[in-house]
Amino acid sequence: MKKFFVFLLMVYTYTVFGGWNEDYEAAYKRAKTFNKNIVLYFTGSDWCPWCKKLKNDILDKDDFFHLTDNYFEFVEIDFPAKEKLSDKQYQDNKKLKEKYGVEGFPTIIIIDLDGNVIAKTGYSPISSKEYAQKLIKWSEAHNSVKKKRFK
Repeated sequence: MKKFFVFLLMVYTYTVFGGWNEDYEAAYKRAKTFNKNIVLYFTGSDWCPWCKKLKNDILDKDDFFHLTDNYFEFVEIDFPAKEKLSDKQYQDNKKLKEKYGVEGFPTIIIIDLDGNVIAKTGYSPISSKEYAQKLIKWSEAHNSVKKKRFK
């Protein structure tokens, strides 16, 4: 019974506080509250094979979130072929795609709270742990430089 409650708590925590968000504004507010950078994941979730591979093999793995959750808020910016997005969601996604010059999928962009691009990448044939460490390294390097500038 105790294991069941621990499992429910983990699911609740992941659902409420972790994972991929489709609402950029909500993710930005959380990032600002907790002083985190933001990972934008541009994808064609139902038609792009490399997007599916990145999501399944790396981004949706527990160890990826366990390592990155303290550093980032996550936003999935989807351009599906089969699923119809609301007009607002489509327009919001399109604006972000244009703002950050995304030309192909999958694209991962790390931004700071000012909207500055920290790093841009895509699929890499590495483990979810290595991918997480790569994103964290870029984020920490950016934060370190930013702190030095404001001293």
